[in-house]
Amino acid sequence: VLGGDTQARIGNFATVNARDDVLVPASAREDILLIAAGIAAGSVGIGGAVNVLVFDNDTIASIGGLGVVSAGGDVVVRADDSSDIDLFAGALGAGSVGIGASVGVVTITKDNAQAIMDSLYKK
Repeated sequence: VLGGDTQARIGNFATVNARDDVLVPASAREDILLIAAGIAAGSVGIGGAVNVLVFDNDTIASIGGLGVVSAGGDVVVRADDSSDIDLFAGALGAGSVGIGASVGVVTITKDNAQAIMDSLYKK
């Protein structure tokens, strides 16, 4: 089970003054490799392999409420999340009777959010 929480925030009641852009970026990246292998041998060889991944990730970028953001340029609030998951599962059963089985299970839950609450933006 893997989980992550990535946040970029300007809090409630904040005052931000910038000559140029105001950037609030929340970015997450996952690169996961899962490998499972099973080997069995004998007169009756039974081999098995199981891979299970449960992944829950939240990525949030926000400007809180009741604040003032003054920018000479743009105000950018951005949340992004990318994942690269490689799963390999294999099994070998060898013998006069050989059985091999493998299973790979992946469950992914992701929540990405960008928000500008009740704040005043001045340019």
